[in-house]
Amino acid sequence: RLGGSLSITSSVFDSNTAYGAIYSKGDVYVDDSKFTSNTGRDGGAIYSEKSVYVSSSSFSSNKATGYIGAQDEGGAIYAKGRIFAENCNFTDNTADLGGAICGRNFVFIDNCTFKGNKAKHGGAIRKTNDGDIVVSHSSFSNNEATGDGGAIYADSQITIENSEFSGNFANGKGGAVYCDYILFEGKSSFSGNHANGQS
Repeated sequence: RLGGSLSITSSVFDSNTAYGAIYSKGDVYVDDSKFTSNTGRDGGAIYSEKSVYVSSSSFSSNKATGYIGAQDEGGAIYAKGRIFAENCNFTDNTADLGGAICGRNFVFIDNCTFKGNKAKHGGAIRKTNDGDIVVSHSSFSNNEATGDGGAIYADSQITIENSEFSGNFANGKGGAVYCDYILFEGKSSFSGNHANGQS
């Protein structure tokens, strides 16, 4: 979609290619939808030049394939603006940067599950450029990075509140999280995360 915002509800997107399931130059709003096995250059399921708002939706086995000579970003979601994800599941998505999500601005995650996502950096989430990440009441399990940040890699501050990180792996640094600074609020748990420190 070119121009204005796009709203989607109660929809299914399966096995779309080229630019994935959704390509938008405006804001994208998604609710109660399912994205499976979609492939795009950046954002295997959703690509937005602006912001993405997703709720009560699932993203599984989506993949970013990238451009020749460039790293692909966001196996499920890529946005140049803000990303808000609430009550969503991200499973087995893959990319070079951010197996499930790659954002270049503020990223807010609430009550989401990330499992089995894979990337070079940021097995589940890769946050680049300005803007912080807030993760609340979410779980990250068995995500993997061949480089740094088994679950999350960020160039900025991460705030983690009442969340769980278990069994995440990085071949480089940060079995669970790799970032500049972490602020903890409430109670969070980290168990069985591992980093080889090879990057």
